[in-house]
Amino acid sequence: MFEKVLIIRQKTKESEAVIAKLSGSYFVVWVKDMHAALAYINHNTDIKAIVLDIDNPEISAEQFLSIISVHSSYRRMRVILVANSEDDVRIAELLKAGAVDFVTKPMDSTSLKIVLDRHLVNNNFGDNKIDNDTNMILETLFKDAPIGVAITRVTRLEDGENLQTVVMNKTYERLVGRTSDDIKNHDWQSITHPDDIAESVELFRRLEKGEISSYSRHKRYLKPDGTIVWVNLVVSTFDQKREGVFSYVSLVQDITEQKTTSNLLNESERSKSILLSHLPGLAYRCKYDDDWTMLFVSQGCEKLTGYLAEDLLFNNRLSFNELIAPEYRQSLWQEWRRVISQHLPFTYEYQIETKEGNRKWVLEMGEGVYNEQDEVVALEGIIIDIDHLKKMEEKIQHEADYDTRYDLHNRGYFERLIEEDIKLSKINTKALVCINFSTIQALVLSNGYHYAMDLVSKLAKALKVFEDNEHQLFVTHENRFCFYVDNYENRGELVQFFEKIKEAVEPILLLERFTCGVGILEVKDVRYSNADRLLKDGLISTERALQIENQKVINFVFYDKVMQLNIEREKTLKEELIELSKDEEARNLIVHFQPVIDLKTDRVVSFEALARFNSPTLGVISPLEFIPMLEKTKLIIPVGEQILTRSLKFLERLNKSGFDVSMSINVSAIQLLSENFAINVLQKIIDIDVNPTKIWLEITESIFANSYKRFNQILGNIMQTGVRVTIDDFGTGYSSLHRVLELNTNGIKVDRAFINGLELISEDVAITKDIVSLGHKLNYLVVAEGIENETQLKYLKAYNCDRGQGYLFSRPLPEEIALDYIKKINI
Repeated sequence: MFEKVLIIRQKTKESEAVIAKLSGSYFVVWVKDMHAALAYINHNTDIKAIVLDIDNPEISAEQFLSIISVHSSYRRMRVILVANSEDDVRIAELLKAGAVDFVTKPMDSTSLKIVLDRHLVNNNFGDNKIDNDTNMILETLFKDAPIGVAITRVTRLEDGENLQTVVMNKTYERLVGRTSDDIKNHDWQSITHPDDIAESVELFRRLEKGEISSYSRHKRYLKPDGTIVWVNLVVSTFDQKREGVFSYVSLVQDITEQKTTSNLLNESERSKSILLSHLPGLAYRCKYDDDWTMLFVSQGCEKLTGYLAEDLLFNNRLSFNELIAPEYRQSLWQEWRRVISQHLPFTYEYQIETKEGNRKWVLEMGEGVYNEQDEVVALEGIIIDIDHLKKMEEKIQHEADYDTRYDLHNRGYFERLIEEDIKLSKINTKALVCINFSTIQALVLSNGYHYAMDLVSKLAKALKVFEDNEHQLFVTHENRFCFYVDNYENRGELVQFFEKIKEAVEPILLLERFTCGVGILEVKDVRYSNADRLLKDGLISTERALQIENQKVINFVFYDKVMQLNIEREKTLKEELIELSKDEEARNLIVHFQPVIDLKTDRVVSFEALARFNSPTLGVISPLEFIPMLEKTKLIIPVGEQILTRSLKFLERLNKSGFDVSMSINVSAIQLLSENFAINVLQKIIDIDVNPTKIWLEITESIFANSYKRFNQILGNIMQTGVRVTIDDFGTGYSSLHRVLELNTNGIKVDRAFINGLELISEDVAITKDIVSLGHKLNYLVVAEGIENETQLKYLKAYNCDRGQGYLFSRPLPEEIALDYIKKINI
């Protein structure tokens, strides 16, 4: 909500209508051409999306995307194209060049908002994954909320000035007596009561410094007409990881009436009855009996129940117990009995039936009145109408649990249902029939996102035909569904159910020529402790079904022992790696060394240390399998130290043999974040007696996806010791070309994805030379990995790549063979 969007287009009535539509959800800035856009974003890097008309005559869309793609300041800006539908070829090229989506002309505000919501709202609100419909609900709640809400964002510009953006709802404007434009021109201290400023300033200072993330207090606002408003203020920060931006939300509730009420209560006990008559809801004093016989009832009774206060007094017309909805009477009595026995305050939500026959949710708060013998002589309290809050809560919960696109309950709701069945031991009578339409994603590129989603909706409609009490249907992902089956007889019945599904969806699949995988999981065969594991196994079975190659468009598999064996294999591997981490001289940890060649001299100038694991029970395990397991369990820290030690000892041996070479060692993000990592590396270098400048630590660039600033600072500290740093798999990770100007590194290793196939394409098309050139311009050492043939080598030499490695030169070698290799090459 309220992210900044830049529209680049000639201003027309159509554009103005779109801007007016979007302004309710986003900060919209309009410029007429790309020159003005580039000038604006140069000083406003907090723009989240750019809506670009590709027919702009000033600068081509291709040039604009090229400029956006190489500048680090624009790394997060998503470009959404506006184009004619017949420009499909050009649209596809621009999407490859960096645009993330498009809408067709004439530009429709509703379609554009849906696209923006998908790319901004769903990506900017943390890990909750709230869908577009839910965000529209939240926007509506923001505007119409009964409490004041203000969102403030302060952007620190390069010229030292701050750009303050304030968005507030109507309730906030009413409480402070000013509009958002007024607030921009007033320091918040100027509208705060003088007696409340000191404490407010201190709390806000701590918030701004990050010492606290939120605070709450009562304070007074001064309206322009001089009147005072008491409020309960809650201030909380968000977007804390965004550099140069300080954002916070303020929630304000008018408590002037409550403050007045409180003062009246303290003023005199004699005014108690008058005060109670003015409280919202029903204030009461009653007997502790089955009818809750009323001794006193405030005048709020009529508004709450429809009955006059005298109707309830001494059960004159009816008892209060008769007002309580029947299903709550027993539980209400039990709760009162519990709190009375412990002298606790009473708080309970339940429903009453009003005089008009309607049901209403109420909140009762009270306590017992005791005599000197500790006997209950009466109950006193207040009953408040919370019906509108409950309905709002139910509506929000429904939206959170329901996918309106498919008219089905979502995964969150499904997980809670499964967890409840596990808790009540009902799970063993269940089965899952999971349907995976993930191959439909291929249609997005050819036919567009909306076409693909409309097709999934059609499939969902076909599946809903089979939904009943024993076959509940849920959407677990954008293109995955699951039937929760109960009380089935045997596998044959589940297969018959699959055949029905197949008959319904196969014609749609055949028409669009894509496949579907169905996984059937009988819960009784496996003991599950949580819903996530259950749904994960269901997904695994659908993926296995998709892998079946038999020319059928839809296949199914039962989750079986083979899949279970894979899980057990993972468990065995984990246990063996734990043992490996404890043994510093573990023989089943094998370190091989792959030569790195200077492409100008054809001599070995370095080796890369590559680990292998020889499992006692599973055999030789690929790094692609055991390294992720090490990282997941954080065993990569002790095992990584073993690899580092062996690598440095081999480097020492090479140096003593007269070879002036270096050693590259792969390091994971977990190792970098471990305590005293740089100090430990330096200590090992000193103990083994090798030159720190001959050590290269290879960091996969995907680690910068999170905590970029922190990782970059750690690398800078490492480089100060003399140890070199290189970025591995360059070009495939987290916005490399955007971040490259800021990276603390000595070199880059071009990922094999940019080397494979060089012999099959024109040199003008290949971008590998551009990556090499970029690295050299930044004074980085450039290494190419995965060189497998002479054509690739010739290309890299022609464009002055510094170093290379790959099977064309040598596979990773055991230590002795690696030593023989360098003796042979570096004669």
